Amino acid sequence: MPVHISMKLRMKVSIRYGLILTVILLCRSVFAQTPTGTPTTSSPQDSVIIFSSPRPLLDQSDIQNNQFLNSWGVAGFFNDYGWGLGFYFRHIVTADLSAIAQLDLGTAKGSREFGAYNEIKINRIFVFPLLVSAQYRLLQSTLGESFRPYITAGAGPVFVMTNDGQKDYFSALPHSTFHTTLGANVGIGSYFGSDPKTTFGASFKFFIIPYPAPGIESTLGNFLTNFSGIALSVSYGFNF
Repeated sequence: MPVHISMKLRMKVSIRYGLILTVILLCRSVFAQTPTGTPTTSSPQDSVIIFSSPRPLLDQSDIQNNQFLNSWGVAGFFNDYGWGLGFYFRHIVTADLSAIAQLDLGTAKGSREFGAYNEIKINRIFVFPLLVSAQYRLLQSTLGESFRPYITAGAGPVFVMTNDGQKDYFSALPHSTFHTTLGANVGIGSYFGSDPKTTFGASFKFFIIPYPAPGIESTLGNFLTNFSGIALSVSYGFNF
């Protein structure tokens, strides 16, 4: 009997410890797994750095609040007839559109006029286009403020001044006469830099300036009826 009782006791103890060990293992397995239905998420702040521009691109609200919607300045240009000088006034209408009025002061001469000693100069000719143009900015939402390309087109009166080519330059100026015709231009250009107080730009334009027949006699027997041509210009202005 004692032996039989001792074996039963050992079996009860073994079963009890076995149950305890099984419960412990099951608990560890449950807590080690992710609960069903719980999504695995990660914070984008842990591995992603998002950069934002400290100076956003110009939009309509910036235009309305900007104190520098106008600018005036000077322009130097080179065309088929030589060097010239211009003055302009520009007004920003929207973020993409500007209106500009520009007066250019240049000269004109015949295509076969070379200033040779045997040429007889009849008239000195000065051409002053006063054109009002629209400028449309390209890729405004893509490019930054340091590079602002545009296309432009305009029209207006062109003043043509002539004086006696046989007289001294300054002596002939008070006796100059003025004529008027119409002209237009088309072109492409860009403004550079991001200084809000100044504007630097360059452009490439084609001027269309016909003149009614019989034209203006530049040298003996050579009458000009067209002052059209290509001009390259550089401008510098002040914003206000």
